[in-house]
Amino acid sequence: MINITREQFLNFIKTNKDTDDKLSSSTQHYLDYFDQYQQTGKKGNWNWATFWPIWFFYRRMYWDGLGVGMFSLYSGKLTNWVVRHFSLGVWENMLEIGIPLLFIVFVMRYADYLYLKHASRKISKGVEKSGTSKTALVIVAALLVFFCSVILFIGTSKT
Repeated sequence: MINITREQFLNFIKTNKDTDDKLSSSTQHYLDYFDQYQQTGKKGNWNWATFWPIWFFYRRMYWDGLGVGMFSLYSGKLTNWVVRHFSLGVWENMLEIGIPLLFIVFVMRYADYLYLKHASRKISKGVEKSGTSKTALVIVAALLVFFCSVILFIGTSKT
């Protein structure tokens, strides 16, 4: 259950770009979702930005980002294991692409609700402002580049 007001949510999600006169498009997106959720209780909403799990870190949802990132990584591994161990014929290629894709679509559909729940939990603990973290975004992006580089280096050095 979401037990926060629109004003509390707005103060929590505001970024440096937002002023009293004009809100950024992303802030307006989340406020619109808040209003929709309060009126209908509908949890699903589309958020293209969550295609990449890095969005969770930008929104200071570190554990959620870690969970989504790890599941994204291991859903591909799990799918490969299933395909290797069971003869599925024509379904193999569809599973290899389909399962990770379905997970991404699910995350994109419900990420706004996860963000609203995150904000509600933080506000109930006394955190009044969160906004975004470009520092976390840069750190996670740098770590991803580093790990990808290491993986590529290890993969090419053995040949």
